[in-house]
Amino acid sequence: MLRSQWRRFGGGPKTPLLVAHGGPGVPSDYLEPLAALGNERSVYLWDQLGCGRSDRPTDPSLWTIPRFVEEMHAVRTSLGLDRVHLLGQSWGTCLSVEYLLSKGDRGVKSVTLAGPVMSAARYVADVQPMLRELSSEQRAVIAQAEATGQFETPEYMAATEAFYA
Repeated sequence: MLRSQWRRFGGGPKTPLLVAHGGPGVPSDYLEPLAALGNERSVYLWDQLGCGRSDRPTDPSLWTIPRFVEEMHAVRTSLGLDRVHLLGQSWGTCLSVEYLLSKGDRGVKSVTLAGPVMSAARYVADVQPMLRELSSEQRAVIAQAEATGQFETPEYMAATEAFYA
């Protein structure tokens, strides 16, 4: 059985916040500053399947939006979040919108879309100018990884860190 891992910060009395991180494949660690909201509400960060503290299966059939939506629903259900605020960041915005479209908004008090990605084609077009700001070596490493599917090399990790910076 595959497992997604989540973390809870705080336990304030207000409606909890469930956060869908960016990526896919980027762990939720960069969203830990949201823990500061814990005095007023519980903040739940979860690492989606394939990243962070969650299981890392290699079956490519798992990497579908409907499966990620089911994962989000399973996390929300298992945590008993009958009433919740949703925060989606980057890829998490796509996931949050798909969640609402397929599962409905029952118990969802609000949705915040931070750095929304609503179209993969639009995202690819938008990042092209940013990729051109990288060195030719960094661009070559990224292109090589995209061509071969080898995204775990130290060179690729360094190039993506430079891109994110």
